[in-house]
Amino acid sequence: MKLIDAFQPQGAAPLPEVERLQSEVRPSAHARREAIFRLGDMPADLFFVREGLVKLEYATASGQARVRDFVEEGRVFAALESLQEPPAPVTYTAVALEPTVLERVPLAVLMQLGQQHPAWAYRLSLLLLETARNRAAHEQRLLTLPALERYAAVLAQRPWLETRVRQYELAAYIGLTPVSLSRLRSRACASS
Repeated sequence: MKLIDAFQPQGAAPLPEVERLQSEVRPSAHARREAIFRLGDMPADLFFVREGLVKLEYATASGQARVRDFVEEGRVFAALESLQEPPAPVTYTAVALEPTVLERVPLAVLMQLGQQHPAWAYRLSLLLLETARNRAAHEQRLLTLPALERYAAVLAQRPWLETRVRQYELAAYIGLTPVSLSRLRSRACASS
């Protein structure tokens, strides 16, 4: 899958000026644990994960990590702070958790295409809505479910997390300490 496929699903009507987008796409390869951007940077691209896995994480004042999301193959992420007027530095870090290949395109190009063509505006809004829905579902789990149900719900939706991320990262994503997650897993196995 490529970036253009995220905007132009199979069977959908062709987007205008698709060649303009394709001419702006830049691939980038990242080693395991390499930062794609850091807290305070001002990345101005939309990133598409072609291969690998990316972790988006906040750091608390005490240095503790809070995982915002994991972005797997076929999904996109962007620092929307760069679209503000004036642009603002990003408030989190993006790190490749595996050897990762990204396709990146300037957000400004996408915004211009969206302003010039309703079809592009519609496709951009669909991507943003998907991101908002995913974030809202994660927030709902964090705020309303007990720990065991949060863990089960996350793995039901994204079972690959169990094997592709470290336990402390999964714990940070579901709002637990690594020790709490270990105990929870032990209880879940004992009751199975």
